[in-house]
Amino acid sequence: MPLTPEDVRNKQFTTVRLREGYDEDEVDAFLDEVESELTRLLRENEDLRAKLAAATRAAAQNQQQQGMRKPPEQQDRPVGPGAPVPAAISGPPVQQQPPQMGPPQLPSGAPQLPAGPMQGGPMQGGPMQGGPMQGGPMQGGPMQGGPMQG
Repeated sequence: MPLTPEDVRNKQFTTVRLREGYDEDEVDAFLDEVESELTRLLRENEDLRAKLAAATRAAAQNQQQQGMRKPPEQQDRPVGPGAPVPAAISGPPVQQQPPQMGPPQLPSGAPQLPAGPMQGGPMQGGPMQGGPMQGGPMQGGPMQGGPMQG
């Protein structure tokens, strides 16, 4: 079962009767669940980073190969003072646009990821900005203001 930040924020532990505090078995079980979900998310993140790096490399290789290929007709034409100038070159100079930063263009046939809530990239104003427990019930430490205070 996927663990959400709301699950962690809203988790209520039962108190024990004979001593102050929480049921250790219940807390340990919850921590085990948090640990396994965090491990799964980190692995998934690593896999996605590897796929992104591979797609970026493939796109760069594809662009590099296309840039190195010249049409054979241009290679065979004589270049000199009397040689005809192709129409594309004799027109006004074309300004080249600087490379745009953004998501890499995947080669055709590569799987496209659906647009989702992470459109601005990781850690840019997402739902967990500032940390998952910012402003949560345990702010300042787990026992701050608890029964053992003072």
